[in-house]
Amino acid sequence: MKRPVLIGSLFALILVSVVATSFGYTIQRPYEWNFQGETWTWTLSVDSKDYEFFKGLPRVDDLSIYVTTPYDDKFLASLANSLEEGAKRAGYDEWDTVNLVISFVQSLPYTSDKATTGYDDYPRYPIETLVDQGGDCEDTAILTAALLRQMGYDVVLLNYPNIHTAVGIAGDETVSGTYYEYNGRRYFYLETTGEGWQIGAMPDELQLPSTATIVDLSPKPLLTFSWKSMPWQWDNNTVTYQVKLTINNYGSFASYDTRCYVAFESNQEGYVWDQRESNASTIDPLAWGTLTFYLKAPREKWTRLSINVWSNNHPEISDQSEWFKP
Repeated sequence: MKRPVLIGSLFALILVSVVATSFGYTIQRPYEWNFQGETWTWTLSVDSKDYEFFKGLPRVDDLSIYVTTPYDDKFLASLANSLEEGAKRAGYDEWDTVNLVISFVQSLPYTSDKATTGYDDYPRYPIETLVDQGGDCEDTAILTAALLRQMGYDVVLLNYPNIHTAVGIAGDETVSGTYYEYNGRRYFYLETTGEGWQIGAMPDELQLPSTATIVDLSPKPLLTFSWKSMPWQWDNNTVTYQVKLTINNYGSFASYDTRCYVAFESNQEGYVWDQRESNASTIDPLAWGTLTFYLKAPREKWTRLSINVWSNNHPEISDQSEWFKP
């Protein structure tokens, strides 16, 4: 975006990290399932504040965010370590270990979003699915992918828009079954709903040539912002406005060199009454930054507030007010 020479400076920047604290009660959930003729058990212990923290986050369209968020790693690591240790004691190879993980998730009851949350579409973070002890296909796919990533496997999500969500796990020519090629690798289909599905086995209704969208699970920032504007000072010719802007990073990776440009635009194309650009800052995942600007606009002239936010690893997002006369 081509910008004119900037005038003025940033007045304030506050970065706030949002990590849940452990002052609630302990939630415990027992699990029991069967795999290869053996009964397996595991118990989840999680602080209610951590569960409520994830439950209180806004739902986003990018399913990779639910898999790659770093703030539930300690809970997933506990389960992943238990599964790996159990697989080692049982003498399982790499793929039996993967099937053990799948069997655990497949044992969770299928529940629809509408019935359990009241929303038509409500993706759950892994902790939510574990505490709720169930979910729909996207919830169990997210949980499976997050667990396998903790265990060092290369996985993706397979999204069949408005139909189904599953997992793809990287394998070579020694693995059989249905797979998709992505970035030079084969990702074999993993079904996470219903019991008994093995690596590469796909439900009949999804058999190729069904087209899946491959959801890459590289951590990334996800920026949103909100703003408020109010008159601050007046003189005979101009009105100075205070503009407060909050930038949220709901992603799973820091947003580097995050900047904001605000301007009072004239209805004469290409002309602005006043403008500011912030200094660069880093916004960590699940944190936010607050900015305050002061801009002048002439009295009784058509004016519009325009805001642009971007970083070196996030595309530009923007918003504009309605036209008004100060």
